[in-house]
Amino acid sequence: MFASISFSSIKMRTLALMIIVLLTGLFIPQAIWSNTRTASVSIPVPGSSLKDTIFSELIGESFDGGAYYGEWSIDESAPFVAVLKLANSSLSVDEGQEVCSTFLREPLKSLLILNTGTYIDPEHKEWRYHFVGNGVSVNIWLNPISGVVVAYEEAWENATYLEATLGDFEGLLSEASVEAMALDYLRSIDYVASEDMLYLGIEFIPNGTLDIPEYLIRFTYANNGVLPDEYLEGLTLQINAHHGWIHSFSRRRILLPFIDTSNVITPSLVEELVREEMGEELNAIEVGGLHLALRGWESPWRSSSLRFSLAWHIQIEASTVDGLVLKEAFRDAYTGERFHPTPLYLHVGVLGERMVFFLILVPVWCFGLAAVAFLLTKRKVSRALEC
Repeated sequence: MFASISFSSIKMRTLALMIIVLLTGLFIPQAIWSNTRTASVSIPVPGSSLKDTIFSELIGESFDGGAYYGEWSIDESAPFVAVLKLANSSLSVDEGQEVCSTFLREPLKSLLILNTGTYIDPEHKEWRYHFVGNGVSVNIWLNPISGVVVAYEEAWENATYLEATLGDFEGLLSEASVEAMALDYLRSIDYVASEDMLYLGIEFIPNGTLDIPEYLIRFTYANNGVLPDEYLEGLTLQINAHHGWIHSFSRRRILLPFIDTSNVITPSLVEELVREEMGEELNAIEVGGLHLALRGWESPWRSSSLRFSLAWHIQIEASTVDGLVLKEAFRDAYTGERFHPTPLYLHVGVLGERMVFFLILVPVWCFGLAAVAFLLTKRKVSRALEC
């Protein structure tokens, strides 16, 4: 009797100890994880206030017509995904053509005609108008919600056509003079900036378009330390370093809601996760800003809504068989998982959803054929052995 009670007590104690160990194993990591989420997390924000720059006179109270706006919500099936349901278009395709034609500047305006073969789907949330001329073509993207041009890009056949149109190349312009030219251009298109705009600076690119030196000027916005997706960051201008001619311009922007960052994981945890996964391959890592990164493989302008996830932007230097490699990546700001924002089509439309489908299908199809070939070969060998 006593032996039985003693044996039962031992079993109960052992069971209790196992439960305690199990719970400890469950709750300690959770406690550590929770402690890496804090309302006081330091979120780096790049650039300087627009009020402290030459562009301060652009600040106004009117609405940025290039911005995409609508109704924000949280995807219940994916609680860390924010959805922006876009507003309806406000003009027709023909009216959009008139807006884009007016946007063209001389001396190009007299050289270009509209490529009427370019199809525009009125249901899309961004329309592209293509103009062609001798030695040059121009793409202009329009926001049909507000009726404002949001991007402009020239494509010259070669430097000879460019020089013949704009004049001979001379010495390089200074950064200060290029900034002044950019300001004049933004005045000419009635660009209005808000007080929360950040100036990211000017960058000299020695081998730009057609290997011609150019300057890149960039601006962005932040909301509670959160930066918008790079594609929708605010304002970008590419400027010929000889003439000061602006050959590429983008003012795409989304109006961000207030974003609660109190539960995001810290940059130190992100760094720890990456180091654990990459091991000795990792040489250096830098955790940058917090971004509202665009999700999905389909072009966002083909649907009525945009999907975003909050993600840490990181830069990695890794050692590979080919030497040192610099990589850019994103980590989900709540889970720390790898995150791949919407890929290549964002800038020039090179890789659409159909191409992505075929890129995925081809390896799968090849794998399937290889598997069938292997099974057939195995069957023939088996029959040969039986004989």
